[in-house]
Amino acid sequence: MHVIRAPHELQPGHRKVCLAMGFFDGVHLGHQQIIRQTVADAQRHDALSLVLTFDRHPRSVITPGRAPPLIYSLPQKIRTIGTLGVESLLLLHFDETVCRQPGDLFIRDLARDLKRIQSICVGANFLFGHNRGGNVEVLRKLGLEVAVRVQAPFLAGGASVPQPDVALVPGRAGDYFSTAPTKAHLIVEVSQSSLPQDRLTKSAIYARAGVPCYWIVNLRDL
Repeated sequence: MHVIRAPHELQPGHRKVCLAMGFFDGVHLGHQQIIRQTVADAQRHDALSLVLTFDRHPRSVITPGRAPPLIYSLPQKIRTIGTLGVESLLLLHFDETVCRQPGDLFIRDLARDLKRIQSICVGANFLFGHNRGGNVEVLRKLGLEVAVRVQAPFLAGGASVPQPDVALVPGRAGDYFSTAPTKAHLIVEVSQSSLPQDRLTKSAIYARAGVPCYWIVNLRDL
């Protein structure tokens, strides 16, 4: 895997680019699903697979001193992403300039610099840009001629539940799923800084939705 630090360093040749975007701390199964789908899209369209991530947690710049502890160091994250078949990784420096950039401008600049984007794959809760003003709907409304793939969340009682870290579900034809939680055999949340939310908020939602089995794994206990 070739690591670059600016979009113009990418040399795709005649190929378009299939892009996955996210911070990807821990590179858990949900992250892997996004990245593997990007690799599969690239193979299908004879394109170049590219993962975009940042060199530090955005909250370390937005709210210094309040950023969540990282599961992986930066070298660990890069090595793990490299095992998933990605051709290139775009490691952007996150600073005040990036923090203040509106989300739509960030994506338009990226599309201009990468020139030919075939697809963009992100998680359902992906947010970007100044004040986290960019989201999946912004991506879809920008008018770029690219396919935007989204890892779908569970829907429980009309509320959108964040994608669990691990979900064992029945076999399905597609790479992504949007299914009722009652269809899941097991949901696992891997927690650290998010432990209070997982215990108080998500567990109640999953219980009301009829999830048959729900585990919380606290990283501090491992």
